[in-house]
Amino acid sequence: MGESSGLTAWQGLLSGLGHPLLGPDHLLFLIAIAFIGLKRPMAWVVPLLAVGLGGSVVSQFLPLPDAVAPWAEAMVSLSLVVEGLIALSLAPTAWLLPLFGLHGFLLGSTIVGAEATPLATYFLGLLLGQGSLLLLLE
Repeated sequence: MGESSGLTAWQGLLSGLGHPLLGPDHLLFLIAIAFIGLKRPMAWVVPLLAVGLGGSVVSQFLPLPDAVAPWAEAMVSLSLVVEGLIALSLAPTAWLLPLFGLHGFLLGSTIVGAEATPLATYFLGLLLGQGSLLLLLE
């Protein structure tokens, strides 16, 4: 959401809807989840979305430690590698839940300090955008 102070509810919603498409790491992560899902039932999509949203909400109350912040993008990249291992059946599928939670937490850490209304609409847009992409990719 860029500079997160002073945003409107519409800006929050549009930012949430657009992030899964405009954030290349996020889009790649969702596409890989859909690829993994080709071998598994659709029932795990809702828990993934809930864990990701939960991670974003948690980040609003437990900020990313300063010592970890410089490594946030590296952690996202590493999670994509782990997701590749899951796709190759070299790692358990259950690891998707904490990976999605990590993505949510790291993403939510970028919008700490936003007003409550645009923050809520951002999370709603993110949930709708991610959910729509996952359903389209299935």
